[in-house]
Amino acid sequence: MNFSDRSEIRLALPSKGRLAREALDLLARAGLPVYKPNPRQLRADIPALPGLTVLFQRAGDIVVGVRSGSVDFGITGWDMVAERGGAGRPGCVLPSFRGR
Repeated sequence: MNFSDRSEIRLALPSKGRLAREALDLLARAGLPVYKPNPRQLRADIPALPGLTVLFQRAGDIVVGVRSGSVDFGITGWDMVAERGGAGRPGCVLPSFRGR
């Protein structure tokens, strides 16, 4: 499948750890709570954004996924961006939100 043929938008979030909790918190505070009925699921939805699918991945895999185009954007740590960024699709790095 060609990624440009996809109709859904894919957002990658960390699957575990402090950053996973902080990313979910950030989205909830922005009025975009993630609906994940089963905590073991790796896919979820944001009801306010019907064309968007949330994928839970390892933090380092998020960088690789954005770079390769398998996900459209993601939230991960700066250390992962620095370590796994490499060449490829340009990215956008936002200032740290640190769960505040």
